[in-house]
Amino acid sequence: FIPVIGRQPDDLTKLLSLFRRAPTYKIGLLSPEDTEKLITEPAKGSLVYSQDSIQAIIDLSEGHPYFTQLLCYALFVRAKTQKKQQITPGDVEAVVDQAIEFGGGGLPWFREGLPIPERVIFSAVAEAQKRADLTNDQFIEEPLVILKQYGVVETKSLIQAESQLLEWDFLDFAQGLNLLSDTADSYRVKVELVRRWLIKQHPLQREIWELEKLEPAAHSVYQSATDLQGYNLLKNAIPLYEQALSINPNYFKALFELAEGYLETRDFSKAVALYKRAYKIDSNRVEEDYVRSLQGYGLDLMNQRKFELAKEQFAPILIIQPDNGLAQQKLQEIETYREKLHQPGLDLKRLYKASNPSKTINVGDPEDERYYIDFYPVRGNQFKSMLRTITLLSPDQPTCQLFTGHIGCGKTTELLRLKAKLEEQGFHTVYVESSQDIEMADVAVTDILLSIVSHMSRNFEQAGIKRELGIFFNKIITEAAIFLEQQMNKKFDYFRYINTFDINLISKNNPKLRSHLREYLELRIISLIEAINIELIQPAIEQLKRMGKEGLVVIVDNLDRVIDSPMPTKRTQQEHLFIDRAEQLKQLSCHVVYTMPLALTFSKEFSKLRNYFGTDPEVLPMVPVRLRDGSECKEGMALMRQVILARAFPNLPQEERIQAISTVFDSPATLDRLCTISGGHVRESLRLLRDCLMREELPLSPTCLEGVIRRYGNDLIRAISDDDWELLNKVAKDKNVRGEEQYQILVRSLFVFEYHYQGERWFDINPVLREAEEFKARSS
Repeated sequence: FIPVIGRQPDDLTKLLSLFRRAPTYKIGLLSPEDTEKLITEPAKGSLVYSQDSIQAIIDLSEGHPYFTQLLCYALFVRAKTQKKQQITPGDVEAVVDQAIEFGGGGLPWFREGLPIPERVIFSAVAEAQKRADLTNDQFIEEPLVILKQYGVVETKSLIQAESQLLEWDFLDFAQGLNLLSDTADSYRVKVELVRRWLIKQHPLQREIWELEKLEPAAHSVYQSATDLQGYNLLKNAIPLYEQALSINPNYFKALFELAEGYLETRDFSKAVALYKRAYKIDSNRVEEDYVRSLQGYGLDLMNQRKFELAKEQFAPILIIQPDNGLAQQKLQEIETYREKLHQPGLDLKRLYKASNPSKTINVGDPEDERYYIDFYPVRGNQFKSMLRTITLLSPDQPTCQLFTGHIGCGKTTELLRLKAKLEEQGFHTVYVESSQDIEMADVAVTDILLSIVSHMSRNFEQAGIKRELGIFFNKIITEAAIFLEQQMNKKFDYFRYINTFDINLISKNNPKLRSHLREYLELRIISLIEAINIELIQPAIEQLKRMGKEGLVVIVDNLDRVIDSPMPTKRTQQEHLFIDRAEQLKQLSCHVVYTMPLALTFSKEFSKLRNYFGTDPEVLPMVPVRLRDGSECKEGMALMRQVILARAFPNLPQEERIQAISTVFDSPATLDRLCTISGGHVRESLRLLRDCLMREELPLSPTCLEGVIRRYGNDLIRAISDDDWELLNKVAKDKNVRGEEQYQILVRSLFVFEYHYQGERWFDINPVLREAEEFKARSS
């Protein structure tokens, strides 16, 4: 029994079962020599093929006997019509369309035996080659990338289809290097004539609709939804359209109807997300509704004063409809607002408000963004490292990263910047301000997990991500409520608070309740994590993917505030959470960034922490205003000046702010004195500025600044013991801090600062203390 290339793959198993004892051989394509014989020998005496024309046929047929003969027959007909014998490469190219027409019976047979995902990938590869040919580019895009551009969601069956087509010899690896990826593969249709036939008869724009046939259950649910909508029950139909799309994310009719449903119910953010995808599938069909959804969402955002996001809605309208008057008008209004926002000049009230040291800058807010200074040239690019890990190195596989830093150095600002950038690149983020519902003096890993779940649950509800608790969560919630009622001996609606995952808010101020809740959950920690992953995170990621998002990232802030209290096990609370319980913190099936206490970087157990998490924590140090040898760090000083001047002149370019120093300070030297004495501690520099603003009219003088510095120094000195002074003297000489005990005494008290610059790491004492008479007396 001898099957040949082009045989329907599903038939092979059946045919082989009929000939179990017969030897089987796979016959591939003819060799170039045999193909040449097949071309020339039947035509002896009638046609003469040049060597170039023979090669042109081989390039088109790849040595496939049927397609070779198909081309030869078309050439014979052409030669007879034109009454010529000599065949040239031009003749070969000229008969391609006619050969495709002659092959009307055989060519479909070559394809129709393929399963639907393989057919779609087949057409996607043909489309990729067509694009490469049109641009004369050696790089051929991946078929799954092409499909995404057509609005198709990547599924397991489509991924598997690539390897199946390779195995069945319908595809080859494309020659040349994929310059955009080290791992991705590009393909080509093995037989060029088949590729041209696919482009002509089975274009990808049409073939993707075949994907609707993959899941009959999706069609059944879709029909139920349309029946409800027929009775004007659109709100009842929407969940069914969502269900149909969850069964088959490429059931396009459900996608179109759901987008329309969201638009009609004025759920504009969801409508925009779906219409953006639907526009790739059939732009003519949805253009007007897509524009309506963008307009509606843009107007809503303007009412919320989210002008930058609103601009992102109106701008695409002008690409689709360049003459759209409403979009033009609203974009002009946004620009007018931006110009007003960025007017130059000093506003004393604004300066005082902006210098609030406890205010966190949210770079996602255009008003806050004006105050942001990027310190990466002088203290490392921790932000870029975390972003790169999630978006470039491992976008589809969960990652767990750690972030820490000194008090007041801007950790939350950098995390909010990370959040904004992730969202800009298509990720959905959940920001967890853990200190809201966790008692930092008494923290368990279950508290952290419940806090994450609570924030996720509220975030998903606001984002329109459906949350349905399954069997695991329902069991845990019900049993936990019964357990707490028994232990606390009080009539209280525990079920409601656990069901909404807000139990931490109650237990934070109730140690007894907190203890009993942990007692119950600790025994079920594995089940709890499985429930979070299977019933909350994974369904959310599936919904996010259908909405066109890249994935889910959870950012857990403020865990660096966990108190370093001893435990009965003689471990500290910090070590217990981030070393003993690291495995549980790592097990969430999405990207997670945890803040952690800086003290752990000084711990004897630090190497264990790195091994357990598989990564080094990203540490945010102070801004170096002086180098290790005591000389000025010019880059650091320049950036610290901008910290102050940005508060005064947020709307001026950086170089113009320098020219306006005299408006705020009596001389540049006074500003430099403030920056230097702060030691590069951003929050402290703002506190010094604010204290000066409260005591003197502008411009600020050295006399006022020195008075504020003395008061600050006196406050610090009162907390320092004789032993502390000895340690400080040692740090000033060695530029180093050794051991966790020294850290606790010196670094957490802001007596000592840490610096990183150009690969070097060192410690130095707070400049205010260096000027203290007590320190000078001991260091002389």
